[in-house]
Amino acid sequence: MKFKWQNILFIIFFTSWFFKYFIDILLGKFGFFLTLANVLIWIFLSLYALFLILKYLIADTTSKPKVKILLIIIPLLLTTLFYPDGLVNWEKFESKNLIVAAYTGTANCRTYLKIRANNVLKVSSYCFGAEHSWGKYVIKGDTIFFELPKDLGYIRTKGTFGILEKKESKKATINNICIYNTPNFNRCLSFKIDEQSKDFDF
Repeated sequence: MKFKWQNILFIIFFTSWFFKYFIDILLGKFGFFLTLANVLIWIFLSLYALFLILKYLIADTTSKPKVKILLIIIPLLLTTLFYPDGLVNWEKFESKNLIVAAYTGTANCRTYLKIRANNVLKVSSYCFGAEHSWGKYVIKGDTIFFELPKDLGYIRTKGTFGILEKKESKKATINNICIYNTPNFNRCLSFKIDEQSKDFDF
């Protein structure tokens, strides 16, 4: 395998890893196929690094391969292993979360509601890929109404609302958001609060 093909693999893998957040937004659920390809590339690069190590150990001193390739491959592979979502948390550059609520469904699929300032709503769905959608919300009493440009997980474009369930011990602390996607209260999915800002008031 020529070195130029290694460069191509490096560029594809590490660029898509570093900018994974933006690629998920761009590709949506189809980003799963890129993730699968990256896993295969990671396995290939790991085996290639192992091959170079073995070659280095058994090769003659006059023909040992250059170690600079290993000094690049191994640290980067370990970094992606410990930081699978990328080194940079790009989401922190977005507006501050007032409430983050999560629901875990079948096959460990997760949906996150991120309620932000200025009535900005972000819904993220992770199920064999990642999808993100931005919309609006309105709070009336203990009820929060959602509006998204597309259906995402249990959240529909219109008609989905949630009941803010408070902790009895703390008046302004939310315990769960009970989400309904039909107005007749047939079924409620309880989104557990993972994070609540002191700035959130209702």
